[in-house]
Amino acid sequence: TLLRSGPGSCGSVAAAGGGGSAMEAVPRMPMIWLDLKEAGEFSFGAAVKEFVLKNYGENPENYNEELKKLEQLRQSAVNVPRDFEGCSILRKYFGQIGRA
Repeated sequence: TLLRSGPGSCGSVAAAGGGGSAMEAVPRMPMIWLDLKEAGEFSFGAAVKEFVLKNYGENPENYNEELKKLEQLRQSAVNVPRDFEGCSILRKYFGQIGRA
């Protein structure tokens, strides 16, 4: 069983086992609050299309739907809520850009 430290917790997870309390399994570390970086509107579709055409010789219009989804995911990551759902959005976005 996993216990989360609170409703807005992203990474503070402790394992609950047999006899002892969950706190004995994994000590909690103090967390530092950092403000989120501000980011404005940014469309990278044109640059990606140019890259696809130049480096792969494929019709970049074939990737319109995927680029639209990636831009929507980025916009969601830029305006992320500060809760567990926001952490999930950031993980999904960074997972996508980490594959490149």
